[in-house]
Amino acid sequence: MTEKFLRFVNTHKEFGAFLENGLAQTILQVEQKTEKQLFETPQTVSWERVSNKLPNIFYDLIEVVESEKRRFF
Repeated sequence: MTEKFLRFVNTHKEFGAFLENGLAQTILQVEQKTEKQLFETPQTVSWERVSNKLPNIFYDLIEVVESEKRRFF
C-alpha cells in the first residue's frame, strides 16, 4: 500500500510542494510505526480470569476433547 501511495504522489506534479516539505519521509515513518504496532503481541486474559467468568470451562474443554477422540479413534 505504501509503495502504491508513494508512486501516486511522485507521479503527479500537484504533490511536488508537499514532497519537498517531507511528505515521502512522513509516509515511510508512518509505515514503519504501523508495522511495529501490527506485530506487537496482544494482551491476553489469564486462564484464572476465564475460569472465574466461566467456572465450567475446563469440564467443557475436557468433554469436547473426549468427544473428538471418540469421533476419530
